[in-house]
Amino acid sequence: MSEKEFMSTDFKSDERILTCPVCDCYNVHPVGLECISPGNEKGHVLINNRGIHLDPEVPPCGKGVKIILHFTCGCSHAFDYEFHFSEDKTLVDCQTSLLPSSSVLQPKTIWRK
Repeated sequence: MSEKEFMSTDFKSDERILTCPVCDCYNVHPVGLECISPGNEKGHVLINNRGIHLDPEVPPCGKGVKIILHFTCGCSHAFDYEFHFSEDKTLVDCQTSLLPSSSVLQPKTIWRK
């Protein structure tokens, strides 16, 4: 992935498709979204296949809000895109890992049961 193109994407027809940053697989599923409160306010919101979860006791993540998008791909990779707003800029990071072999432990896609 080049420095200019942080998110792994590919063009198919006229659409830009998110691909796995590890293996370029097109079979990518959203499995969660998190938002952590900034500043002095506590709070954490998680959206996954089991619904919306709020924990008002999670400490803040710094001066700015942190948003994390969780994905899996069809080749058993998990990856997260993390956006953290701080000091008038948004920092972006990508973390990757291999999914556990047990299908019971694998995260489920948020748009289907």
